[in-house]
Amino acid sequence: MSYEGTDEYLCPKGHYWTEDCWTEHDQCCPYCGEKKVWTHHINETNGVQFDRNGTPMEETVHANLEVIGKEEVIYYRPLYKIPTKG
Repeated sequence: MSYEGTDEYLCPKGHYWTEDCWTEHDQCCPYCGEKKVWTHHINETNGVQFDRNGTPMEETVHANLEVIGKEEVIYYRPLYKIPTKG
């Protein structure tokens, strides 16, 4: 059986992003370009695993992160010209 998982990241500015564990990681924030300062690997090979007390094991679930603020984000979606035949 092969390993399956997700990697969670935070940059110094608090931006959060995830990538598949097999993705080529550039280790830079996709929002601001800063290098990652925190990583959490989630092992999803066998789903969520629980300890003897019924608590999900940390390495099999997303990290419980504290929100410290919000930033305003404006998204623009590109519009494309329809190609003409010719």
